[in-house]
Amino acid sequence: MTHPRALRGPSAVPFAIGWAAALVGAIAAWHYHGLGLTLTHYDARGHLIVARRIFDSITPGWQQIGAVWLPLPHLLNAIPVQVDFFYRTGASAVAISIAAFAVATGAIAWIV
Repeated sequence: MTHPRALRGPSAVPFAIGWAAALVGAIAAWHYHGLGLTLTHYDARGHLIVARRIFDSITPGWQQIGAVWLPLPHLLNAIPVQVDFFYRTGASAVAISIAAFAVATGAIAWIV
């Protein structure tokens, strides 16, 4: 016997919730940016520095990822932070965080 939800097809509700989460994340990011608080967390600059060192250091390479933090944020930001604007403002990291938040929220809504 199939589940009743499977008979109806995919619901648009999880997608709407995901988009709403992206909108809320963007509004929060804009608010924090306006207050100058984007990089105030003590690890924020450190993550950007580690991501940039993968390609831009005296000894570039995968060894620059380090061993203290999990490497996914550094790998996702490695290319964008080579642009000085993204490195100085953290905009690429914020965009990646908003996207991850929206996808996770939509996935949880789909499961529930």
